[in-house]
Amino acid sequence: MNRIRAVSLLLVLSLLVVTPVAALHARYLDIVIDRDGDATITFEYTLPWVEKVLAFLGAVNPERDLGQILAATTGGRVERLPSVEGAASFSVGRFANITATPGLTIYDTHALDLGWGQAGYESSVLAPLLEPDFSPEVTVIRFPDAYSLTYRNLLQIPNVTHAF
Repeated sequence: MNRIRAVSLLLVLSLLVVTPVAALHARYLDIVIDRDGDATITFEYTLPWVEKVLAFLGAVNPERDLGQILAATTGGRVERLPSVEGAASFSVGRFANITATPGLTIYDTHALDLGWGQAGYESSVLAPLLEPDFSPEVTVIRFPDAYSLTYRNLLQIPNVTHAF
C-alpha cells in the first residue's frame, strides 16, 4: 500500500513539474502624460503563488522587466516610484514628444512592446514552467486635456498622436 502511495505521489509531482503553471497576468496599464510630455506609468498584475516564491528568490522580477522595457522604448529617464504589491509605478521622462504650433499642441507618444518582458520569461531556465501574459486586460493612455484612449488585451501598445 505504501508503494502505491509513493508512486501516486511521484506521478502527481511529475505532472506539476512538467505542466506549465499560470505566471504573471497583466491586469491594467495606466499611462498619464503631463504637459511636459513626461508620464507616470502604473502596471498592475497578479502573480500565482509559485511565481511569488520565484520573485522572492529573485528568479523573476516583473518590476525590473517593465522598467527595462520603458527605458529601451523611450530612451528617456525611467525612475521607479513607490508602489504596492501587484503593481509597479514609474516616472518616465519624454514619453511623449511635443510639437507646439500657434494655437495647437501635438503630443506623439512612444509605442510600447510589452512582448520584451514576455520574451524575457520565455528565454529563462524556468520557461517550461511559466506561461506569462504581459498583455494588459485594459490599457488607458491619458493626456493633459483629459482626453484618453483605452485598449484591451494588447501586447504592443501603439504610439498615439493627439492634438489640442
